[in-house]
This record gives sequence, C-alpha cells and structure tokens, in this order.
Amino acid sequence: MKTRKCKILVFFSVLFVMLSFVACASGAESSKQKLRFIIGSGHSPRSLEYLISAEDFLMPEIQKRVAERTKYEIEWVPAFGTVANLSDILKSIQNGLVEIGFMMTGALAGQLPYHNFSTILPFTTNDPVVALQAANKLYDEFPVLKDTLSKGFNQTLLCIHGLSDYGIYSTYPISSVEDLANKKIGGSGRNLLWLENTGAVPVTSNLSDGYTSLQTKLIDAQFCAASWGINYKFPEVAKYYTDAGLGCSPIILLTANNDVWNDMPDDVREIMKEVVAEYALKSSEFSRDNLAWAMQKITEQGGTIVELTDEAKRAWAQKLPNLPDVAKKELGNEGLKILKRYLEILKEMGQPVIREWTFPIDD
Repeated sequence: MKTRKCKILVFFSVLFVMLSFVACASGAESSKQKLRFIIGSGHSPRSLEYLISAEDFLMPEIQKRVAERTKYEIEWVPAFGTVANLSDILKSIQNGLVEIGFMMTGALAGQLPYHNFSTILPFTTNDPVVALQAANKLYDEFPVLKDTLSKGFNQTLLCIHGLSDYGIYSTYPISSVEDLANKKIGGSGRNLLWLENTGAVPVTSNLSDGYTSLQTKLIDAQFCAASWGINYKFPEVAKYYTDAGLGCSPIILLTANNDVWNDMPDDVREIMKEVVAEYALKSSEFSRDNLAWAMQKITEQGGTIVELTDEAKRAWAQKLPNLPDVAKKELGNEGLKILKRYLEILKEMGQPVIREWTFPIDD
C-alpha cells in the first residue's frame, strides 16, 4: 500500500515539474514582443523566383534569427498580388499600405526611369548573379539610385534581385528577327523597345494577362523568362519557346517604408540587413539554376524549344535603332550615364556585349 502511495506521489511530483516547465516555457515565449509587418508585391505568390525564395528563405529565416537573438518575434502579413498591382506597389510602400515590399521597376519606368538601365538594352548578360553584382556596383557608384527611393518615395532599398534571362513564348516558331515582322508581340515597360524597327506590332501585356492574350490571339508571342511561363501555364497556349538570350534584368527591388524601417528595433534591423543580403544572392542563384527545370517542363508539356544563334542575336541587335537615343528624353544625361556605366561594368566582368551602343550624353 505504501509502495502504491509512493508511486502516486512520485507521479504527481513529476507531473507538477513538467507542467511548471511548460508554463515557464510558455511564459518565456509569450514574453516575446510581437512585431507585425505587411510584406507584399505586385506579382501573385510563388509566381517568380524572387517570391518563391521570399517564402522559402527570406521570411522564415528572419523570423528564426529574430526569435533566437532578440526579445522580439516577427509575424508576417503576406500581401502578394492583393493589396497593390505592379504599377501601384511603389506608392503603396511609400504610404505604408505595404510596409516591406518588392517592386518590379520595369512597370514603373515613368516614376523610376533611372532604375531601368538593364531593360533598355537587350542581349546583355544571361546570368542573374552577374546582373545582381553589376547592379550592386552601379547603385554604389550612383547614389541617385538609392536617393530617389529614399527622398522621393519614402523608402529604403534593402536589396536587389537578378531576374531570369528573357526569352519568348509564342504560338509559332521564332528563330530570327525577321520572324517578328507583322506579329503582335506582348511585353511590358521598356522591353517593348526591343521591337523597334523589327516590323513587329508591340502590345502591352504582362504575365497576369499573358495566358488569355495568347489564347485569344490578342498577341502571337510574349516576352517572358522560361520559368515564369511555366508558372503561368503559357505552354498550354504557346507551344514554342525561343531561348533568345535577351538578357537578365536586376529590376526587382526589395524596399521598406522609411517610417517602418526607422522605427524598427536596432537588433531586428541588423538581422534584416543580414538576411536580405543572403537572400539577394540565393534568389538570383535560384533564377539562374531554374532555367534547366523550366526547359524540361516545356518539353514534357509538348513544347518546342528554339535556340537563337549568336548570329541571329547580332542581326536583331543591329536591326534596332540606337536605343540610348530613343531613351534620351526619358533618361536625361544622368540616366544615360548610368546606362553607359552598366554596360562598362558588364564588360569589366567579362560579359560579351552584342552591339556597341553610343550614348548621346550632353557636355
């Protein structure tokens, strides 16, 4: 009898200790101060590599490190493709509707002309990591790029992402610049400049409406990276993909509303800086490495891949007018200097330049 009572006493003693431990652990956890941030973009969730990497690495890694190293915990409120579209996201971050956000500057050429240096000239680097490194150097050399965001739009640049190499999804095979003539080609922002003097009919179209535009014959082709088209199901309506090597554009910027950024605890802000630097490289590497996966998917879905030869690329580039002349009114002297320097940096990094452009910079 005594043995049984002892066992019961031991059981309840152990239970009490365990419950006390849980209560303490729970109390410790609840003592963390919660910081809630709205994070968003104009693109829908997981539609492009930068958003896949944001959900798989950036957001959980910031949460983990902040919880481990500070008295705070992060709660993300995702707003991908909901609060603002591609053309609204800049203002949404400016006014704090989105507190930390991704913008695609190609859709914001009228508001951020200097930041579209990489989109204006086609056939540059096809490596997103190289594009990222070149852009980082350019942003350091030209403070106006960061200052425009900070002083003009109330936001702090956190990092840049190198987009995938642009190609063309089409309803017919494209293997030369001549194949563009009299065809309706969809694009957005400054990449429609790539059609100047080609005889093509440029049509403003984006990833969200590209599928329907191709299906209804509103367009015959769409400028698009191979992997994005898979995510938007383009091979269902466009059986050809031309691996054109039109170039990678480091035009995805991650920024934070200045008021939110400045009010953030110092240790949390330092962790954010640390993680976004890692994210920029990881997401750009993912963009580069995802090409093989996308090509396989196109083939598996019955699509045909056409590879543009170097000769065909040169012929296309030579067909175009001197695009810095076309963009001079938009860019002004400062923008032209940025554009010229970007190509110089790429050359310094050993990247081939398909055409020697001239830059009408006034003295």
